Amino acid sequence: MEPKTPAAVVFPDTGAQVQAAVLCATKHGAPPVPRSGGCSFENLGTADGALVIDLSNMAAVRVDPKAMTVTAQAGIRMGNLYYEIFRAGRAAGGRNLTCLGGTYPQARRARRPGSKLFADSQALQRACKPLA
Repeated sequence: MEPKTPAAVVFPDTGAQVQAAVLCATKHGAPPVPRSGGCSFENLGTADGALVIDLSNMAAVRVDPKAMTVTAQAGIRMGNLYYEIFRAGRAAGGRNLTCLGGTYPQARRARRPGSKLFADSQALQRACKPLA
């Protein structure tokens, strides 16, 4: 994988700051590239000449054990998310709040070019990139 050099990296704290960063990047012709969980098997969290919008400061988590729902900001890391779910379950009297997710068990197969999982992984990341 070849190294990529962004034009700049910003660390917004609010949605308004993300919006301002996207507008600034667009105005100056730099592609805005979101980086959230810090992990990209395809190195999609940066690009040459881009404005990388690192969302790591936006990592709040709210767990509602009664409703069995979690609301998390885009910068949350998977381990921190799982820990907060575990902690909320313990605080709710030891409820088992099980959480399944991520693609890490599939990562080795997903990195093999030519495999269907590799193609699916790349297609999913490209499709989700504009949503971040």
